[in-house]
Amino acid sequence: MDFFSYIASLILVGNQMTIDKNQMIIERHSEVIDQLIWCESRGIENAINPSDGDGTDSVGVLQFKWKTFSYFAQKYNLFPLADEADMQNLWRDKWAQKLVAATMMENEKNWKSHWKICGSKLTNK
Repeated sequence: MDFFSYIASLILVGNQMTIDKNQMIIERHSEVIDQLIWCESRGIENAINPSDGDGTDSVGVLQFKWKTFSYFAQKYNLFPLADEADMQNLWRDKWAQKLVAATMMENEKNWKSHWKICGSKLTNK
């Protein structure tokens, strides 16, 4: 399931308010997210770093590791209808990555530590 299919499933069960809230969170942090995307992947949606320092893959525009993406997605219940297979697809999805990153920015004091190099280069805090 990609992000747009996931959104469609939320609309079908009447969660338009959740969709609107999530979009507002992404928009609030869009400038910083865009800077991170440029630094991490140059905007290449299928970018993969197969051995990113600790030997685990970092994927997508924001170069999320599976452990980080799934932890924060679950912590903030961002994809409540997604099963494990859906989560694996969402991990690689640009819009899902933006939502997880924006939610981290909104709620986690040390969110930049998850992007060690690029987080330290941000011009907007």
